[in-house]
Amino acid sequence: EVFNNLFMSIAEQMGLRLQQTAYSVNIKERLDFSCALFDRNGELLANAPHIPVHLGSMGESIKTVMRENAGRMRAGDVYVINDPYHGGTHLPDITVVTPVFAENDAENDDKEIIFFVGSRGHHADVGGITPGSMPPNSTSILEEGTLFDNWKLVEGGRMRERETLARFASGAYPARNPELNMADLRAQIAANEKGVQELQRISRVYGLDMVHAYARPVQDNAAEAVRRVIPAPADGAFTLEAAHRAAVKVGPGQHRGGRCGAGGGRWRTPWRAQRGWRGIGGATMTTSSPAPGSRGTSHLPVLRRSSRPTRSTPTTRSSRHWTGAPTSPAR
Repeated sequence: EVFNNLFMSIAEQMGLRLQQTAYSVNIKERLDFSCALFDRNGELLANAPHIPVHLGSMGESIKTVMRENAGRMRAGDVYVINDPYHGGTHLPDITVVTPVFAENDAENDDKEIIFFVGSRGHHADVGGITPGSMPPNSTSILEEGTLFDNWKLVEGGRMRERETLARFASGAYPARNPELNMADLRAQIAANEKGVQELQRISRVYGLDMVHAYARPVQDNAAEAVRRVIPAPADGAFTLEAAHRAAVKVGPGQHRGGRCGAGGGRWRTPWRAQRGWRGIGGATMTTSSPAPGSRGTSHLPVLRRSSRPTRSTPTTRSSRHWTGAPTSPAR
């Protein structure tokens, strides 16, 4: 419990520093940010009570930075990532990742990474076809703004400001206020540095071996607490009734077919969905299947409102695929 509170307090201190030093309303006043600590394997160790959707996916961003920079990370390096295909959410949520080195290894060639710290903040704008970088009608991720995938923001303690500003200003839809982005990125760097300092401090006070020894039980305790709150669901089919007579159904066979999204789930694409069909409330469902490795539209089905009102046709769920009234392909 002592170390659990120690780790939690460090994440909370990171969040407080980020709030106090940020420039944008999104982070400073609306508090759309999250801070967390990760072990040397990139697994979540502790997080402040910030934004759940940030914290649930941030670990994949940490592991991407670890994988892409294995053996090359040095003290004073800081990385930026907002790629939804590597643990990001939407592009305005930019994650800043800092490796934490043991104090006695900071100046040695053979450096040991003991932890990682990360902060994710919602930037007001990163470009794209609409201000705010959340266009509802984008067909490519590049239309949503500037994409950072394992971008080195600080190298050996030197801020790569000129290169980062150029990155925000590049592409067909550049950021509208790159200076504001840089101001918030500096705040995220400062928040991470607070985490680095505190983790090095407790490692110095208690000994690194003891800190690592108690990190695993903290994670195991958290996992057990979640298991008690969320028991394993029983086998069977489940239905959630939504507004306008719509329903979300989950059951056996639901996860067959093509890959959908970064989570590795499955979604069957019946011929009706491939051609486009109109279901409840005149909504039209379409799907797309970009080539492997491409950053096109999502594999998930997309619901689009029909341009003209039609008689609603309730959909049913068979054991194999969705059914509905077929129509001409969606526009």
